[in-house]
Amino acid sequence: MTLDIEIAGGGYWRFKLAKILPPAIAGDWKLAPEAGALGVGPSKGDTSWFASSAATVTERACLFDDIFRFGEDGSFANVMGDQTWLEPWQGTDPEACGTPLAPHNGANAATYVYDEAAATVTVNGLGAHLGLAKVFNGGELASSADAKESITYTITAQTDTTMTLDIEIAGGGYWRFLLQKDVPAAASPLAGDWKLAPEAGALGVGPSKGDTSWFASSAATVTERACLFDDIFRFGEDGSFANVMGDQTWLEPWQGTDPEACGTPLAPHDGSNPATYVYDEAAATIAVSGLGAHLGLAKVYNGGELSSSADAVSDIVYTITAMTATTMTLDIEIAGGGYWRFKLAKE
Repeated sequence: MTLDIEIAGGGYWRFKLAKILPPAIAGDWKLAPEAGALGVGPSKGDTSWFASSAATVTERACLFDDIFRFGEDGSFANVMGDQTWLEPWQGTDPEACGTPLAPHNGANAATYVYDEAAATVTVNGLGAHLGLAKVFNGGELASSADAKESITYTITAQTDTTMTLDIEIAGGGYWRFLLQKDVPAAASPLAGDWKLAPEAGALGVGPSKGDTSWFASSAATVTERACLFDDIFRFGEDGSFANVMGDQTWLEPWQGTDPEACGTPLAPHDGSNPATYVYDEAAATIAVSGLGAHLGLAKVYNGGELSSSADAVSDIVYTITAMTATTMTLDIEIAGGGYWRFKLAKE
């Protein structure tokens, strides 16, 4: 970005600004869950002395879930959780999962330096490490008391999500570590709060998909059933689902309210049970799972309509007939070839 500012006498100062980008390795990394993720041998890239296998990923799951966290601000952390892999030099013989031991437990403050030109990454801080805690420049630890303050690794190969590190130990040997970046899953396009669209035709039913000749809500229905149109269908980014109804929703004769009217939500259709959802973009479906979980109307399920709350189902699949970033049209077949249609709008 170039900025100009006029000063006295018609003069101008010009400033050229450059945006500071986070280091290419910023983020969370772990040992890659594959054969050869860690190995050692007599030369760089040769892991003939020892190489982890595919089975090692399971056997040492407490190691493969350890996080190497590179902050955008240059901070570094070993995030190990409750368990990591402990070896004889740490007092665990035979080696096994156990509580992380200081100073290799991430408790000490640490930083890192990423040198793209030199193809190196250096971690600084007592006990800070990548790959395995015992490995340092020129050797392997014999005791936790010998922990190092700084270790430099050579970056032999790197992509946006993978990194191969080599480090020389005693006798010309080299350890190799294959790391993989944790990339957060893209948020579901459903994630967020949805409600019945506040418009005519937001819900309707008829003899075929899209035909709502048996019943279709009108513009007046939005006001008459306001306690239904303010019900929230909440899709979490983590796959959780919830019916959030507040103090009132629309109750019908099958729920014991005749004539139908607003009233206190009734279990199990009151959102009190935990629920999840699966969005299948390819199949154009949404499945909600959890006793009483539903979209549109509580009584509608695959193949019919409930006659009692006691008959509530735990899984319902809806077809997505149309979808934009903020609107969604759902169809679901009931008995006799009939279909309910629900139009939802994102909050």
